[in-house]
Amino acid sequence: MMRDITKSMISYGWSMTMFGVQQVVNIVTPGQADPTKKAAEAFDSVKEAAVGQMNDTLKQTFRSGEALQGQVVDTAMGTLGIGMLDPTRWISNMTNMMNMTNMMNMMKTPCGSAGTGPQAGTPPPPSGGAASGGGQAPNSWGPMPNK
Repeated sequence: MMRDITKSMISYGWSMTMFGVQQVVNIVTPGQADPTKKAAEAFDSVKEAAVGQMNDTLKQTFRSGEALQGQVVDTAMGTLGIGMLDPTRWISNMTNMMNMTNMMNMMKTPCGSAGTGPQAGTPPPPSGGAASGGGQAPNSWGPMPNK
């Protein structure tokens, strides 16, 4: 009896590993109109098979947890946007930022003075701040009164 349950548990773990591999293949296989649809349907069918093995109390607990997880995902995707998970979008955004920085640097450099003056993007020297002996840090509220 213990041997059978051990074999079943090990077989279950292996089947879930292979199931996961199959879903990755489903997602990255070219030529599908919606490559994630097949994987989502497969995950849902396995989920329902697992829920079908639960008693009523565990089913209710599962459904509550599933609703909470769904809200967390919806909130995260609403805040970050699904595009935040797309590496090609990261590269595109970084390229756009670099291009904008280059354009701003070109606009700061007067014609005929390339290579002279302060480096673009360097902050101006402090004036009246703590570094110059002004008594308070820049952007601070000022000295606190003694009581």
